[in-house]
Amino acid sequence: MMTSVLFCRKGRAMVSTLAILSAALVTAGLSSCAAGAELIVSTSSPQLKQEIARLAAEYQRTKGFRITPVDRLSSTRSTAVTIGWSFVTSKNDGRPFPLSKEKVQAAGFRTALAFERWALSDAGWREVPILWDAWGVASPPGKVAALNSRTTFEWKDRGSLIKARLVLLSPGGDSGARQSLFWFADAELPGESALNEALLGGAERTRPASRAYFRPFAAIGTDPVFSRGSFSLMKPDVENLARSTRVDLLFGNYAWLRGIQRPGGRDFRSLVYPLPHGYAMPVSILGGGVTGSGSSAAKAQDFLLWLLSPENQKELSGRTGYLASNFNAVNLDMNAKGARDAAIAAVRIVTIDPEPVNGSAAESWASLLGGILAKPTEWERVVAEREKK
Repeated sequence: MMTSVLFCRKGRAMVSTLAILSAALVTAGLSSCAAGAELIVSTSSPQLKQEIARLAAEYQRTKGFRITPVDRLSSTRSTAVTIGWSFVTSKNDGRPFPLSKEKVQAAGFRTALAFERWALSDAGWREVPILWDAWGVASPPGKVAALNSRTTFEWKDRGSLIKARLVLLSPGGDSGARQSLFWFADAELPGESALNEALLGGAERTRPASRAYFRPFAAIGTDPVFSRGSFSLMKPDVENLARSTRVDLLFGNYAWLRGIQRPGGRDFRSLVYPLPHGYAMPVSILGGGVTGSGSSAAKAQDFLLWLLSPENQKELSGRTGYLASNFNAVNLDMNAKGARDAAIAAVRIVTIDPEPVNGSAAESWASLLGGILAKPTEWERVVAEREKK
């Protein structure tokens, strides 16, 4: 460490004691003077931050490129690797430094076609999916006979639950759960551009056509298929109930549900939303991208590509419980395989930001949905009032 400091500050030959250091050590010292990149991981999960930072340290140690984890970027002019949960974006507002299709492919990265359609533009990958999460239903094996041979769950399946007198317990007070519940409603949604405008807070929310998708969502607030009080519960509340009472069916995200153990285990079925041709799948994507230019940005991209390797994807997935975005990586379990198969078959994905930042479009959307679920009979007033703010 002192060697590198001396080289950086002095820039001249060292005394004879230092002259005997090996060429490898000298090279390592010089590399520490070179421009590096800042790394910011926008998540409240200490474990997720820790694991990505650990891999960054390993990359720096083996590749010689400095990557510094920070809480906030020091300068907009710095090269930065930013990793965080994604929401609705336009393919035309890609990052200044997209990753080329050829480099991503050469890294051995293979993922769902629907993921590619979401993240790829003509210029390349505006961001690359690093980890992802599915949303759906967890149930004891064989509990819902009508779903035994399937790996997906959708609105029409609620009939079998009602017939069997089964109810879903969900942390409806959680931001991500509220967003996913929007895709459980029985509604015919508008085209992609109009829907994106609604998600991002456009005028589409208050147009007459909005009734077609907000009214069915509001109806979920009083739907008997959900346990009473579900829409005010947070994840710790549901975890306590699931462990202390006999709760059969839970609704939430795969990574969270996987951690709530039950004798005999649980089967997980991914939530999907029927389209005229195929289905859309609600997912959370932890995406990564690079801002900056020049050689340091190119080297920062190499770090992202390194994270996409099957080996690193397997390690990240195993340590955090989220799903590997590189489908060449090994699955965590059969439920993870079922979620992956569902993603492969999807014609489209719709993104859910489980940790929206205050003031962001995702936070506004989650707040609106929370307001509707809190007063489902007054949903039109809630939508109108939120749009005026």
